[in-house]
Amino acid sequence: MRNGILKKAPNLETEEEAARFWLTHDTTDYVDWSKAERPNRKREAHVVPVSIPNDEFGQLTELAASRKKSLAETIGQLIRHSLKELRANPSARL
Repeated sequence: MRNGILKKAPNLETEEEAARFWLTHDTTDYVDWSKAERPNRKREAHVVPVSIPNDEFGQLTELAASRKKSLAETIGQLIRHSLKELRANPSARL
């Protein structure tokens, strides 16, 4: 920030444009970091280590690839779907 005046950052449409711009520009010319606040981030998810047999892991990997989703996203969707089904039919066996 020169002379207490901040510049207006350009509209950067892609990550590549943003990367090129910020490699050659100083953020302090565009942002008053003394007024920045830390976000209050609460944990929105839990990480649970789970062992998956090789054949089931392969099936999960294939399912994720066929849906063009990450493995983690596919597993999350399967868990949410299963929980919904179990809530609808509590006597169902796993």
